[in-house]
Amino acid sequence: MRRQDLLEAVSLNALEHFGSAVLHEFYEEGFSRSEILNFPREKWETLFSPRKVSRLLQLKASLSPERILDQATEAGMGLLLYEDRDYPELLRQIYNPPRLLWYLGEPLPGDCRYVSMVGSRDATLMGQRNARELGAWLGGRGIPVASGLARGIDTSAHEGCLASGGRALAVVASGLEEFCRPEPSRMVRKVLGQGVIFSEFPPDFPVYRRNFPLRNRIITGVASLLVVVEARLKSGTMTSVRHALEQDRDVYVCPGPMHSTAYAGSHSLIRDGAQLLSGFADLAKALDLMEMETPAPSQALSAVGREILELIGQSSMTPDELTYRLQLPLREILMALLELEDSGLIAREAGGGASLIRG
Repeated sequence: MRRQDLLEAVSLNALEHFGSAVLHEFYEEGFSRSEILNFPREKWETLFSPRKVSRLLQLKASLSPERILDQATEAGMGLLLYEDRDYPELLRQIYNPPRLLWYLGEPLPGDCRYVSMVGSRDATLMGQRNARELGAWLGGRGIPVASGLARGIDTSAHEGCLASGGRALAVVASGLEEFCRPEPSRMVRKVLGQGVIFSEFPPDFPVYRRNFPLRNRIITGVASLLVVVEARLKSGTMTSVRHALEQDRDVYVCPGPMHSTAYAGSHSLIRDGAQLLSGFADLAKALDLMEMETPAPSQALSAVGREILELIGQSSMTPDELTYRLQLPLREILMALLELEDSGLIAREAGGGASLIRG
């Protein structure tokens, strides 16, 4: 691709986000990037107020797309344009698709088949476990999971998918500059090792509240199917569902305990006609997959669960010892131990050693 194409895309990307300018109507009219950038003031004023046009033209004059592109490339970022082969095919079909995607990692083919998974940041243990198991089931069948890289359901879904050898697509609500630090987080390293991180925002763009609905429309837009693992009644997850329905995506919802406020949104979606997700068979049918033999419990574990199994072998260790050896928060260790117990892979020791585990 010509460098000039990239520079024009970078300029328009900056105008859209730093200038809060929705350019979809210009693209729909068939104008090229070069034509939009060279519009006379009168053409800009067909979409925006004179005052806003003045700000946009001032911003356009101050931009240095060469600097933005060169610094991003040096940091390891890549760019996907709307017309590129690896641009997600289903995302092209949504209303106002991002015309430029910045990325870290290795993009998957444009016709890749994704399943999107969303849910609460402050997820229950049940929700996190369901997200890991669903992610592992999908990853083991070669279906990447698309989510948002936030704590809670997003992270658990990615962990399960990656632990089963699958690939992940994480979509973030800020520029990618903050993910290029010398010491990225453990989860970011895992995703980049087996997947890709997308952002439609310029590299140094900060996190604003308005970014999240834009991010969510990409998470739902890349996939034909959205799984709601856990949702409160008023939450960003419900916004994602609205995007999915507007994009004509299928929505499947995991049920929860009857009186749990953590699942109030989930239950309202089921009551309003969303598909109930009661097990892997529902997903297999929705994705038109042949039923496969259920993997052994150890194959569907989170990454932390696998590390614990490898570490303890046939010995006994307390959670505190595991926390020290693995250098992970105690909360993550306890969640992984619960997962291992539920999978029948460890057992608590009797008597005073209730905190001990045995492989």
